[in-house]
Amino acid sequence: MQKSTSYIALLYLIGFIEGGSLMACEILGPKLIAPFFGTSLYVWTSVLGITLGAMTIGYWVGGNISEKHPNNKTLFYTIGVSALLMFLMPFIANGVMRFTIQTMGIISGPFFSSLVFLFPPIFVFGTVSPLIIQLASKNVENAGKVAGTVYGISTLGGIVGLALTGLYMIPEIGLRKTCLIYGGILVVAAVGFFLISKSMETSQEEVAVS
Repeated sequence: MQKSTSYIALLYLIGFIEGGSLMACEILGPKLIAPFFGTSLYVWTSVLGITLGAMTIGYWVGGNISEKHPNNKTLFYTIGVSALLMFLMPFIANGVMRFTIQTMGIISGPFFSSLVFLFPPIFVFGTVSPLIIQLASKNVENAGKVAGTVYGISTLGGIVGLALTGLYMIPEIGLRKTCLIYGGILVVAAVGFFLISKSMETSQEEVAVS
């Protein structure tokens, strides 16, 4: 599919949503742990370590996937998986936290808990940006500019997600509903991207035929 301005703008919108959801996930993680292990230095060290590790591996895996399967369907499935993990996050966390508080200490408990329910969604979020960069790049020459734009827009989405989640959603509607709302946003983003990109492909095919 020819990479039109509208298509690239759609990809950037996905990057913005991904950035906001990623930041929300990072805030929700320690808040889900806090009722069981508090907000000690051990908790924040575990959460930040798992977050950075998940993003690092996610970027690397996403880069490899973007070379082998650089298509809209791959991005659609990736966003869909991230939505599922956001939906499941509070439910998985509840069971994991009840297990770790009874069997592990204040260092291993937060680390293991973060590894189980926080690592997977952040890892998947990490794979999104490399896919978007690959799909939005028209040629090698503009890849650097596209990468900078994608990460800039994703970071901007993170700032919005940080403010919205930390200052309003968690205090007003709670952790579980916040996870469900972000999961719903990601579902809408995935389906919307699939339908709109499919429509663009059809329109371009009709133009080519005519």
